[in-house]
Amino acid sequence: MSKKDKVRYAKLIVNPGAGKSTAFNKNLQTVVECLKKNGVKADVALAKPKEEATAIAEKAVKEGYKLVIAMGGDGTLEAVIRGMVGSKAKTRLGIIPFGTENNIAKSLGIPEKLEDACALIGTNSVRKLDVGQARVK
Repeated sequence: MSKKDKVRYAKLIVNPGAGKSTAFNKNLQTVVECLKKNGVKADVALAKPKEEATAIAEKAVKEGYKLVIAMGGDGTLEAVIRGMVGSKAKTRLGIIPFGTENNIAKSLGIPEKLEDACALIGTNSVRKLDVGQARVK
């Protein structure tokens, strides 16, 4: 097996309440299978953004995951990023748009179709982004 063909392990943090989908289980299964087809084995964690996603992302980085994938909308993505920011680890973030609007994913050019988003993650291409934090008093 070449280095290119090696399986990458990822923490997939999924918001089960995201979007308007009535076929959540089917969509999640599609994502897990599509990621696997693209060389990514996903360890799934279901999480509500405001309650659990940040802590799960932070723990995933500490546990040594090199890839954390957020599957949800803008709130899920924000919570996952919050758990990753400030770490010295070079953990990468993957995004699978699964919310109502998906403004962040759209602005980054991430495909809305689940299979296409998984395929993009499978390419292992990276784009650096600046993250800002504002403190409101």
